[in-house]
Amino acid sequence: MCGESSSVDDNVCSEWHLKLTTLLKNYEPRNVFNTDETALFFKCLPDKTFTFKEEKCHGGTHSKDRLTILLEVNMDGSEKLTPLIGKAAKPRCLKGIRSFPVTYRSNKKAWMTTELFNEWLVSLNEDMKEQERKILLFLDNCTVHNNLPHL
Repeated sequence: MCGESSSVDDNVCSEWHLKLTTLLKNYEPRNVFNTDETALFFKCLPDKTFTFKEEKCHGGTHSKDRLTILLEVNMDGSEKLTPLIGKAAKPRCLKGIRSFPVTYRSNKKAWMTTELFNEWLVSLNEDMKEQERKILLFLDNCTVHNNLPHL
């Protein structure tokens, strides 16, 4: 569900809390990650404005120019990884930049797709294997997270 809420059984919440507490005991805080994506509408103007009574105010449309940012942070805050998704395959603003602190990918709508998410997840898994780390990764139930590769 996106932007909706529904009732939750209190017993289920209590059980989950106990399971979570037990699960977290097996991991150091640096190995517990939470991941979620968000949209950054970087050309959006405010949708409300102050005017005088006599002034006419004309409406407009909202810009749909966006970036999608995948925020991945571990429990102790020591690691923050931020893959970025835009529309342009080779953005002019990045021309000539040799070092960029995020992983940039693109697609037509600048959305997170199953393919991009799986690419990121496999890369994360490889990085953790190289460091000989086992991590606990929390994800929401977004549809692009449903078809995960076997890791």
